[in-house]
Amino acid sequence: LWEVFPPFCDALPRLDVKAPQLAESLGPMLEIVSGDLAGGSIYRAVRKIASQSREKAEEFFLALMDREESPVIALAANALLGLSSHDLEEAHQRALELTRSDVPVIIRVGIDVLGRLDYPDDGDLLASSMGRLSDLKERGDPEIDYVLAQAYGSLVEETGEAKDALIELASRPDPRTQHHITQALYSIDDVLQEPWVHTLLVRLAGAGVNDTAGLDNLDLHLSQLASDSPDVVVEVLGKFASSSTDGNLTEIFDSSVSQLQEAHPEKLEA
Repeated sequence: LWEVFPPFCDALPRLDVKAPQLAESLGPMLEIVSGDLAGGSIYRAVRKIASQSREKAEEFFLALMDREESPVIALAANALLGLSSHDLEEAHQRALELTRSDVPVIIRVGIDVLGRLDYPDDGDLLASSMGRLSDLKERGDPEIDYVLAQAYGSLVEETGEAKDALIELASRPDPRTQHHITQALYSIDDVLQEPWVHTLLVRLAGAGVNDTAGLDNLDLHLSQLASDSPDVVVEVLGKFASSSTDGNLTEIFDSSVSQLQEAHPEKLEA
């Protein structure tokens, strides 16, 4: 299955299939690859289909949005991103409208799009997106916070506001939000040595990270800081120890403790 799945997804944009039928068939496919990187092939295929023409983007977007109870609704974000290659302002406006829904899954689609649009240099659309994302952040809703974390992570290189927003979200104890924050750091080039990230990591530890994948990510990030920024690692570990009673610190952060022991053993002795 995994050998033929990516080529099959690559062929999807060339198939002459109506949007409603294709949207219906993608549901079982998404369930099969749930949690697997292979799922990315479906998302790329949807964006490629929507990029072929404005008409296809509209048709596919509406077909996906019509399936609110199905996992395929998440693909609607990629349909809008495909539309953005034909009409960026229209795609942006559609995304804003989605975030005004009362339904969390629809709001999440809109947030996802706002985080991934290719913004022009004049800054107007980006400013509008950041304003809307800030309004949503103020709700403090765990059902959307984790997608906000993902969106802000994508926008860090666009605006400093995204950094401040991630630091604020890092103080919230929702496991999904914590996981997406630690995951976002992988996609930002040479970011770990920046002071704002050190503040973010301390905030995360203070909130008591209780997501296994989030802890694994945090351990890896700290291990990469151990050589050049040992004081940051010590501060994060100390903050985590004071805010959590789960597990042994050395076992949870085995990689970072090992790197710290090798590079700066005196920090552990202190």
